[in-house]
Amino acid sequence: MLFSAFEAWYIHEHVERHDFPAEWIPATFARAAFWNHVLAVVAGVAAEAVASWMGLGPVAPFVAAIPLLALSGALALHNWGENYDRQRAFSRTCAGGLRCLLSDRRVLLLGTIQALFESVIFIFVFLWTPVLDPHGAPLGIVFSSFMAASLLGSSLYRIATSKRYHLQPMHLLSLAVLIVVFSLFMLTFSTSPGQESPVESFIAFLLIELACGLYFPSMSFLRRKVIPETEQAGVLNWFRVPLHLLACLGLLVLHDSDRKTGTRNMFSICSAVMVMALLAVVGLFTVVRHDAELRVPSPTGEPYAPEL
Repeated sequence: MLFSAFEAWYIHEHVERHDFPAEWIPATFARAAFWNHVLAVVAGVAAEAVASWMGLGPVAPFVAAIPLLALSGALALHNWGENYDRQRAFSRTCAGGLRCLLSDRRVLLLGTIQALFESVIFIFVFLWTPVLDPHGAPLGIVFSSFMAASLLGSSLYRIATSKRYHLQPMHLLSLAVLIVVFSLFMLTFSTSPGQESPVESFIAFLLIELACGLYFPSMSFLRRKVIPETEQAGVLNWFRVPLHLLACLGLLVLHDSDRKTGTRNMFSICSAVMVMALLAVVGLFTVVRHDAELRVPSPTGEPYAPEL
């Protein structure tokens, strides 16, 4: 909900309130994504420093984050305005978003892909620590490595969609889903009880983060082209309903399972979910393959959703 609200809020501010050129939106999101990753890498190293190197314990990074969070909130309150000029009732926003979702097959398929892909990523966030922590991995450095891999993915996206290579976001979305499917299959074997391979698991996790770097700008580009600006908030919130339901269901299943076998089984389930996402990608590709609106006309940096 937070990420959906921010993206919809920014697009409205950019287009409606400040009347900036729409072509600037991708560059703005790309720059924000770059610094988001850089700060995430620094945050991971800082967390490892205060928790392990300084011996302050695992709670220390959370305590250290409090003043930064307060500062961010103060800056937002002081500098960001609210979109009060076109208020819509919550029920109308939801109803409009649902109509848009059901009336356009492209939107429905895009929402299916987002729900399946991002629910797996949500579950991955809870699984990587119990997989690597028993082997003594420095979790802060591991997190920084993940963010660096995601930054590499978003950089590859910009290179791939440049004038030299001119790949399309739809192609890169397909590639991202394929990479995650392959990585999850790797994890089902590397987390087998009694045959754990933390190095292979770590490589698979890096590939997942690399895929996220490709996925989020591709998805943001397609969402911006397919979903009308007036329905952005409603549609994005509907996208997140099945996303969170799937993620919660997966975590409940994991909670009721043995730790080792449960983790492996969850990766197997996630693999099946991602195969369904891949089928949805194929369906979307079939629908939009002749849609010139969904093609990148010139080399630009594309918007990037906030990091999970």
